Amino acid sequence: MKGKKRFFLFLLAFFWRMSLCSLAQAPPPAPVVVSPVLQKQVSESVVLVGTATPRVKSLFASEAEGLVEELYVDEGDFVRKGQVLARLRSSTLQIQLEAARAARKEAGERLLQAKDELERSMKLHQSNSIPEKKLSDDQFEARVWEQKVRQQELEIARLEDLLSKKTIEAPFSGFVAKKHTEVGQWLERGGDILTLIDIGRIHVVVPVPERYLDKIRVEDRASVSVSALGNKRHPGRIVSIIPEGDREARTFPVKVEIRNRDLRIKSGMLCHVSFSLGKPYMALLVPKDALIARDDKKFIFVYQNDIVKLVGIEVEGYHGGMAEVSGDLKPGSSVVIRGNERLRDGQKVMVTQEMPGK
Repeated sequence: MKGKKRFFLFLLAFFWRMSLCSLAQAPPPAPVVVSPVLQKQVSESVVLVGTATPRVKSLFASEAEGLVEELYVDEGDFVRKGQVLARLRSSTLQIQLEAARAARKEAGERLLQAKDELERSMKLHQSNSIPEKKLSDDQFEARVWEQKVRQQELEIARLEDLLSKKTIEAPFSGFVAKKHTEVGQWLERGGDILTLIDIGRIHVVVPVPERYLDKIRVEDRASVSVSALGNKRHPGRIVSIIPEGDREARTFPVKVEIRNRDLRIKSGMLCHVSFSLGKPYMALLVPKDALIARDDKKFIFVYQNDIVKLVGIEVEGYHGGMAEVSGDLKPGSSVVIRGNERLRDGQKVMVTQEMPGK
């Protein structure tokens, strides 16, 4: 009887020590970071590559012929509207203008004399003191000088217009993209002088595949990021959809306008443009970091009561840093976004941080 009791106590002590060893060797809960499943209104979108171009690009041509006497700007310079860019030699025109003004003055004086003479003749004619021919001659003389005065005024206006065309001013504020002439070069009428671009607003030209054309409209919103300037998003809008496309690529040029207040975006820069396609709808969203790929399938660890459950899902699309998913998920549930690489289904975890939904 005593031997059986000793054996029973021995077994009890043995199993107690084994349980203590098991507890001592059990791994601690894995630390994880969780974030909620969101239900938000989204729309289908597509990101396409485009090129930044100036909203306005103008090639200035000379309205008058002449020698380039002054060129006040260089390539890359910023100019203000109305700023003088270049001057053509105008000394000959100045001489002709002075001569025309002198001739106008002389013709005006002769016209006054003719009018005075005509006035006297009219008074004498009323008293029959002069013959009819004298009155007719004086009337003709006054009309001749009136025409000469008018001719000289038109000549002065013509020469002043030509002189104004010898001074080239900027019609809008922008940058000098290219010079087409230099000081001392002779320009024919219509000769190229400068190319000026306005990049205060940028047009991003995007070749859009034809399958998307029916889902976008002029005035639709778009979002633009410039690869060389980081990930900052610039809000924009579609300003035109060009109806003639590339027959080989089956794409059509679409222009998206964005503001360029700091003028950092330059013509020719690579841009990524996000277009919304179709009407908004409700969707379940989780952070991209919650997704786990195993055997060409996607999974998510759902956290509840210090335990994680492996749930299979389908990825329907992406919206920024969020993935649109479908599966056995409910809005507000917590999913693991950090520390999920080595987790197992049913494993105990410890939440170290709860990230708010975006």
